[in-house]
Amino acid sequence: MLVRLLLCLFLSCLASFSFAATPLIEAAKNGEIQKVLMLIESGANLNTVDQDGRTALNWAAGEGHSEIVNLLAEHRADVNVRDKEGMSALMKAAAGNHKTATKAILRAKPDVNAIDEKGRSALMHAAMNGSTEIVSSLIAAGARVHATDYDGKDAVMLAEEAGQQDVLAVLKKQNPKNAPSEPKPVPPTKKEVTEKVSEPKNEPAPKKEPVKVDRATGDLLQASREGNVERVRELLLEGANVNARTAEGGDTALTWASLKGHLQIAQMLIVAGADVNAKTDNGLTALMAASSKGYAEIVQALIKAGADVNVKRNDGMTALMFAVKNKKEIIIRLLVKSGATQ
Repeated sequence: MLVRLLLCLFLSCLASFSFAATPLIEAAKNGEIQKVLMLIESGANLNTVDQDGRTALNWAAGEGHSEIVNLLAEHRADVNVRDKEGMSALMKAAAGNHKTATKAILRAKPDVNAIDEKGRSALMHAAMNGSTEIVSSLIAAGARVHATDYDGKDAVMLAEEAGQQDVLAVLKKQNPKNAPSEPKPVPPTKKEVTEKVSEPKNEPAPKKEPVKVDRATGDLLQASREGNVERVRELLLEGANVNARTAEGGDTALTWASLKGHLQIAQMLIVAGADVNAKTDNGLTALMAASSKGYAEIVQALIKAGADVNVKRNDGMTALMFAVKNKKEIIIRLLVKSGATQ
């Protein structure tokens, strides 16, 4: 028994370097819960991936092995790891109509709005596959009903295409009258902001003399960095300068929101007139920041707002280079599709 156990551990470590399926992955895939438990207790790496980028949890979720999903989640397997197609364990469970497995993953507090290489979330997969129970669970966990994929389709449209009438009834209850296809924060309108904020017109942002920062604007920079949505909204209404830059580094509110992954704040700043191509002192843009971290929805929002996908940082780095360097495959595809060439 001891020899077999040591052999399992050796093979598991070896496979973590070769990207072959480990004993844990195979056991999870095949529903062998006792073997999974033995390997966990023996210290097997729960987050090792196979050649497709899939972990043991990802496989268990996709196969609907809810008890194994529970076991792995309880031992803190990473629920947000995505495979080479951008699919997380939650997406796999939802796409496979595995209700119990989906609920088990939701208890581990995953990113319910993560997207795959097509820009599709777990909710979109569930909508296409017709499970009203899974759709309801995802919405209750905070899934955005009207977020769109890279083809501009939201869960409602995908359910309609798939003929999932029961799912449509659930989705349309969320916002029954022609809700927008993307989540819209409630920021001030451009008119409200521009009446109060004097923005530079066709002038390059100074590198050594940033826009003067008053109290409201200083607070805006801090709130954008910290992810305080309500405070950002209040400050924009007060007239905070959406394009002001920090004295050290030349960061903008949009740069910070993009770097930290605060999607709703980035959207609010864009609507309020933030310069999506503003550069920090070293030439970093919001698009580069979001691309380096893998925040696909922010990247998409910035590109839609006119972000330059080929602009270079002072050292020659581009958004695409950051994505390649950090192995953000979804971002790479999105940037190339949008015209990135370097």
